[in-house]
Amino acid sequence: AILWGLGWGVGVLTYGLALSRVGLSLTSGIIFGCSVALGSLIPLAFLHPGKAASAEGLRIVGANALLLVGVGLCAWAG
Repeated sequence: AILWGLGWGVGVLTYGLALSRVGLSLTSGIIFGCSVALGSLIPLAFLHPGKAASAEGLRIVGANALLLVGVGLCAWAG
């Protein structure tokens, strides 16, 4: 539990630093986009590793790749 709290604190701290340097819109887009991508890929990898190679899993991975391309374009534009 201590490590999760430490990770949460570091995440909030770096979010605040990025917010003051980059701005609200760009920081939120990058953080939320990465959170959504990781929030769907990590459970797929750990809870259902066999499904990643199925058609359903490939659609999820492809959608996340497209999402991360959008996050990258957002960061590049900012």
